[in-house]
Amino acid sequence: MSGTLPLKCVREHGVTVGLATDGPASHNTLDMFQEMKFAGMIHKDKTGDPEFFKTTEILEMATADGAKTMNRPETGQLVPGMAADVIVVDLDKAHALPVYDVAAALVYASRADDVRDSIVNGRLLMENRIVANIDEAEIRAKFREKAHALKKRSLS
Repeated sequence: MSGTLPLKCVREHGVTVGLATDGPASHNTLDMFQEMKFAGMIHKDKTGDPEFFKTTEILEMATADGAKTMNRPETGQLVPGMAADVIVVDLDKAHALPVYDVAAALVYASRADDVRDSIVNGRLLMENRIVANIDEAEIRAKFREKAHALKKRSLS
């Protein structure tokens, strides 16, 4: 089914709504920043209320509420005892400047490639955009090879 969730009504009825990507079949970038931006823009347009969906609410849906909807109570918040997944976003980019409000910059100006560092469950996995112990060029090459082979098989 396609369409736009009547988010205002759903939230008014107390339903927890998480924000996520649909997957590569329907949205190739898997970019949560785009998802946040689109969610904000679409629902402001749908409701006709530019104040309906605040940036802090969008961030909450992409983090804590997303964890709740996936029944992952150990994630979604930066508090002691929780699994800590943290990203560092570089907002010193032309497309994000000037930053008057960090939440607004994250939701409406940032992109996935602005993520500089990633810490998952206390382990630094990506530092300065380099993923530890991973040969990204090799992975992309293997992916292309397998994807083209799959396409060829599916057209036979």
